[in-house]
Amino acid sequence: MTPIKRHWSIVQELGCCVSRQPAVIHHVIGADLTRMTGGKSASQKANDWLVIPLAPEYHTGKLGIHQLGVATWESQFGRQVDFLKRVCEQTGVDVFEKAGLEYPEW
Repeated sequence: MTPIKRHWSIVQELGCCVSRQPAVIHHVIGADLTRMTGGKSASQKANDWLVIPLAPEYHTGKLGIHQLGVATWESQFGRQVDFLKRVCEQTGVDVFEKAGLEYPEW
């Protein structure tokens, strides 16, 4: 198993960052990603290290980030970057460093 697939498996096992239900992997998207990457398009998929666990309902379902849009979803459930920070804390892996980014202090 590759290091990234091992990481995804660990992240998925954490359970949804919103509901703690069984989760799938979601690549972070949106304005915070653009800010972290210095201008990469908000609609593009993040680096494979920048993933958070989301239950299908919060990923692609009625309450999903891909249904509601990033701004609406984050206003209701929290910023993806904050969930990424939690993933770092829970796994002991600095995913920002792995993705070649600075750990955001904001």
